[in-house]
Amino acid sequence: ELWHYNGGRNARVDFNANLVFSIHDVEEPPQTRAQASQRRDAAEWIESYEKEVSALMANNTWTARRWRDIPAGRRAIRCKLVFRKKMIGDKLDKYKCRIVAKGFFQVKGLDYFETWAPTVRDETVKICLTHAATSDFEIEQSDVSTAFLNPDLNEQIFMHMPDGMANIDDEGYSLVLELNKCIYGLKQSANAWFAMLTDHITNTMGFTQSDSDPCLFFKDIDGHRYLLLTFVDDILLIGPSTTTISDL
Repeated sequence: ELWHYNGGRNARVDFNANLVFSIHDVEEPPQTRAQASQRRDAAEWIESYEKEVSALMANNTWTARRWRDIPAGRRAIRCKLVFRKKMIGDKLDKYKCRIVAKGFFQVKGLDYFETWAPTVRDETVKICLTHAATSDFEIEQSDVSTAFLNPDLNEQIFMHMPDGMANIDDEGYSLVLELNKCIYGLKQSANAWFAMLTDHITNTMGFTQSDSDPCLFFKDIDGHRYLLLTFVDDILLIGPSTTTISDL
């Protein structure tokens, strides 16, 4: 039990008996599409859900398959909807919905292999910022939208239909999704994204990966060295020319 001595009176206060909770206008986000449709702001929640589904389908994230056609012995992992209100300070920016795979259902050696994905070291960031400050270089920060939805999957993974999507085709057969690309929640998503990003930076953009930090890249342009640092989907570019940085 937790006890507290109250001032100089040496009186004990039992915290278990004196807990007081004050909740001011706190509303938990919906957990399902059905819950979202019952909220006073249902239109905004449903719109965010439809945008997420449309974006995933436009990105060729999955292909619908009949359950009877998947390989024998394979099972489909489940997924869930994650609804959130994105805030900027204390103001509402937008309603957001994500379809997230339940990666804890994945089987190692079958559904995934590697999961590691490095992020730039703090020391590297400090050294590069110090170099930029002393050299009077420009610094540009950007991030990649929906980064984990870009890499192709190397493994064959099946997933249950998200809540709200029809799981039976026109002929009455039950449907399952075969994932073509990574999706949030998969164990290998971060690894696949880092591999794809590194390949693009080195092979397409022509940067060299540092031996001392795998998230630091450099390239000499017009006699000046440009630095590129990555932290998952955040990118930092450092160099003397704003035009060159913008082109990169």
